[in-house]
Amino acid sequence: MDASRRLPDPTPAGLAAARALEGRVAGEVRTTPLSRWLYSTDSSSYRLLPDAVLVAGAVEDLYIAAQVAAEHGVSLCPRGAGTSVAGQAIGTGIVVDCFKLDRILEIDADGRRARVEPGVIQASLNAAAAAYGLEFGPDTSTVDQATIGGMVGNNSSGSRSIIYGQSVDKLLGLRTVLIGGDELDLGVCADDDLSSGMTGPQARAIATELAAMRRRSRAAIATGYPQTSRCTSGYNLRCLLDPRPNLARLLAGSEGSLALFTMLDVELDPLPETRVGAALTFATIRQALEANVALLSTGPSAVELLDLDPLRRAPNLSTFRLLAPLLANGDPAMLTVEYQGSEEEARAGLARLRAIQGELGVREVVWLEDRAALGAAAALRRAVLPLLMGAPGAERPAAIVEDTAVAPEHLADFVDQFQRIIAAHGAKASFTGHASAGCLHVRPLLDLKSVAGVAKLDAIAREVGQLVCDYHGAVSGEHGCGIARSWILPRLFGAELYAEFVALKKVFDPRNLLGPGHVVDGPSPIENLRFGANYRGAEPWRPRLSYAAEGGFDLAVEKCFGAGICKKISGTMCPPATVSRDETRSTRARANALQALVAGTLALEDITEDEFVEVLGTCLACKACKTECPAGVDMA
Repeated sequence: MDASRRLPDPTPAGLAAARALEGRVAGEVRTTPLSRWLYSTDSSSYRLLPDAVLVAGAVEDLYIAAQVAAEHGVSLCPRGAGTSVAGQAIGTGIVVDCFKLDRILEIDADGRRARVEPGVIQASLNAAAAAYGLEFGPDTSTVDQATIGGMVGNNSSGSRSIIYGQSVDKLLGLRTVLIGGDELDLGVCADDDLSSGMTGPQARAIATELAAMRRRSRAAIATGYPQTSRCTSGYNLRCLLDPRPNLARLLAGSEGSLALFTMLDVELDPLPETRVGAALTFATIRQALEANVALLSTGPSAVELLDLDPLRRAPNLSTFRLLAPLLANGDPAMLTVEYQGSEEEARAGLARLRAIQGELGVREVVWLEDRAALGAAAALRRAVLPLLMGAPGAERPAAIVEDTAVAPEHLADFVDQFQRIIAAHGAKASFTGHASAGCLHVRPLLDLKSVAGVAKLDAIAREVGQLVCDYHGAVSGEHGCGIARSWILPRLFGAELYAEFVALKKVFDPRNLLGPGHVVDGPSPIENLRFGANYRGAEPWRPRLSYAAEGGFDLAVEKCFGAGICKKISGTMCPPATVSRDETRSTRARANALQALVAGTLALEDITEDEFVEVLGTCLACKACKTECPAGVDMA
């Protein structure tokens, strides 16, 4: 965003739509400059300023929003916890905050299934299901704040995908609302007749179009997808080829661009009796990735890669005391390996690892044979990005090529070439992620408030995109494409299959009002950047204190990159946000408000006294943000 001028007013159509919503919805409609700014970012490198925000108070609000959007020609962008890293949770029309739609409607223990509203947090569902010995298997790093609706919309998976698969594999049925307000229920077809898998006023017409799509492009659908176990790139047309298609799965990974989710039926998995593992260090990342292939033969539930050198710059790394021997030894790469099942099964897996340990080139090992040690390793893996954001300096990890996936046996060679691309542009990067699935979260360290940094981002994105195509990989293995990566999908999938993505979008959303720019017609990777070379205004607000230790006040508040850890339901941070489930009372909102003042995009007079109290005045000064957010964001 160009912050050299103040925030633009809402468009006339957007403002009219917001006024039409007021008085009709159970939730709250917000149009002030600050409220729009707070919803203009997620956990990505991007910013899109909405005309208005609807904080939905009931699922009926989604039907009303879909009607009003159609009447006024205004786009809708659904949002859960706002943890998306590719810009899926931001948009220019009306952002629909579904985080308060958090009812667990049913848990069928015998059938191992749950029915939930879209705003149910994964950890909340797991806590409720644990009473029956069950859990929602896909294990994301954002388990404590990510919503089930967002996980399905993104087709999230996490560290144990080699056991549990992706969210699409757990989706049993969906109730949705189309733009205009028509309801559409989707589920398993009785046979290959697609009309038997959906109900609603538009069901027959949609089924007819889907059947035509399947007939004309069956071969392209069967062969045109990346050769990876994980893929959240493009629409999931492959489900149409199943003998009894589950049409709900067509919308998994659709990123809010086809319909709004109002109710989800998901499969639950049995909780394993135990989990054990090990943390192994290596002399190089390549050696670790070569060892990963051998480790997969031992039947693990997860193998995770950590690039330790960049992490050692993070001040809060010292909090992970149980892994201190490995973190301090200077080795650049670490794999954490996990086995699960009965006590006997998990221990047998660990024994298989011990049997081949000498062949792997391991430098040091810590055995993770109790809950505390294994939990520490998992917490470190989940904290990688916040830790990197907490490191000093203007160069920050950029979310642009952070979710590539290739076959695990090709991963070492792929990373070698990836590293050469990064080095050729004079940059450094952090390589972490799900080695077992070939999906790595690679973050180049760039100064995106400089012309040179933005140019590097553009070049790296395009060269890595081509590299992924060369390896028949996926540009996104679990985080989705959003506005960060959708631009490359025509090249990745080819003309015929991409044309069917465009056709599917027109079938569900002919006016392009749901999540425009997601999946199809994606913008350039350097459009709509959160910062950019013109981030600072001519006369930004400056604090009285120096904040020299943090590199300046701007870098102190920019430690918050929007991960939404402050919206989690465990620990202490952040009490007002946890109790109210309101974005404006979160640590993220406070940091965003200060970022607007630093940039000169908002002036103090643009913010009402009531808003200041709501956003900044609700801080309890408990300091939990400083201790519980791995980035060390201290809003107190």
